[in-house]
Amino acid sequence: SDRNTFREIDSVGTFIDYGYQYATPANQGYESNREKYISKGATYYPAYDIFNKNVHSPIFDLGDGVTLEVLNTGLYLPTDTIMNSGYNHNDSSVACVLTYGKNKFFFAGDLEAKGERNLISEYPNYFTDYHVSMKASHHGSETSSSKEFLDYIKPENIFISAAVVEENMTSSGVKVQQHPYISTLKKYSQYTSSIYWNGTMGTINAFFDKENILSVHGD
Repeated sequence: SDRNTFREIDSVGTFIDYGYQYATPANQGYESNREKYISKGATYYPAYDIFNKNVHSPIFDLGDGVTLEVLNTGLYLPTDTIMNSGYNHNDSSVACVLTYGKNKFFFAGDLEAKGERNLISEYPNYFTDYHVSMKASHHGSETSSSKEFLDYIKPENIFISAAVVEENMTSSGVKVQQHPYISTLKKYSQYTSSIYWNGTMGTINAFFDKENILSVHGD
């Protein structure tokens, strides 16, 4: 979400995001780039407006049998929201699902357990009879991917995007990797052995047809 995100992209057709302004350098860089592409003709749909102002159907047809559906977590904020330190902004992450044939790919930014519980309630049988892959929410943090949610989604493949940065300090003064959390990896392993982390693989490439994922490899 920084300025480098869009460096090699010539054009963007549609933006779907959290909507409000949040005063961090990364968000400001993203928002500046978003406005640049909107001025060039890109459309923009804040998640809150999709469900509360009917600006677009939650389902976007991407062509060739692929759809992207924005899911309603019940936690999206109006675009005029003034963010403050009392709100956990991770809760307003956009949850969406890419569907192709019998495959569903779940993406939810930094969504935490509260939003996960809302999805379970709102979409009780949504993932039934599909091969499900997921991008680990909040980089594999312990605040996301609750057991309740993993029981619900039953992931066959889990992809983790997290920088290799030693951020946590143990009581003995040893720095350890923060994301993904070891406790979360152990939890994932109860559901699948197909766990992929860009920290060890680099850019992750997944190839699939309408039936299932065919192969996954790093660059």
